[in-house]
Amino acid sequence: MKETIIRATGKTVPLRYVVVSLREAMDEIGARHGAEGWMLERMSECAIASFFLSSSLKCAGALSLITYWDGEVSRIESDTTPMGLVRARAIHDEVLALGPRVPKATPVRMETRRFDEKGKILAHSVVNMGKASVAQNLAVYLFQSEQVKAAVGIQAVADPENPARLKMAAGWMIEAFPDCDAASLAKAEEVARNLPPLEAFLTPEGFDEHALLSALAGDVDVQIHREIDPKPFCPCSRERMRNNVIALGKKQLLALRDEQHGAQAVCEFCRTEYDFTEADLDEMIRGLGK
Repeated sequence: MKETIIRATGKTVPLRYVVVSLREAMDEIGARHGAEGWMLERMSECAIASFFLSSSLKCAGALSLITYWDGEVSRIESDTTPMGLVRARAIHDEVLALGPRVPKATPVRMETRRFDEKGKILAHSVVNMGKASVAQNLAVYLFQSEQVKAAVGIQAVADPENPARLKMAAGWMIEAFPDCDAASLAKAEEVARNLPPLEAFLTPEGFDEHALLSALAGDVDVQIHREIDPKPFCPCSRERMRNNVIALGKKQLLALRDEQHGAQAVCEFCRTEYDFTEADLDEMIRGLGK
């Protein structure tokens, strides 16, 4: 069963629905980072939450969602686009030190940044994370920062036999438009409260997003506006990494050239390695001038 992101609205009821399944995409991203167990689950849940927010972007931009923690984990970040592109990262040393186990970590705050297609920040918000659940914190964020009434469910579960792979990574969101009447809102809240656990929508062929959407809608007739295949993507390039190396400054570049005779830059999102030779460093140093 092909994984997808479904966006829909009620035909006569002012409600918006988003359903996301990300297991395959996050398995690929997790493998690049060496993420397992708890870390792979939290990276996946962060990505799903980011997709919920980027689904409302009115331009071909991107949404960055960062969760900050106190303890063995400091931050987990995911960037998504309305077109279904996703990337995620955590501090690499923390990922490797943690392995599949559950860390001693307390959620602190959630930060979001909205970007336009040129990378300009459109909006920036920060809320405290009072709950351990990414879904609960996202619902609080939507209400506090965007004055949006929404119900959210997100769950990622690592395979107990192979914690480097996911058994499931899925989520749903119901959002009420400003003109939603009290009766329709109450009915949607009741449906959300009585929704079966997300694992109930797992089938031998994969996660059934359409069955989840049907359960979310209840007796509301919905119109699907778009179905998108989520895909891992990172816009890093050798030129971007070269600019990052140049930004270290002439003194550091001279040290890299004279002591290491080269440099390596690693993208924190996709873990791609970019090697720069001594000659490359010489060219950078000349470009900086005296």
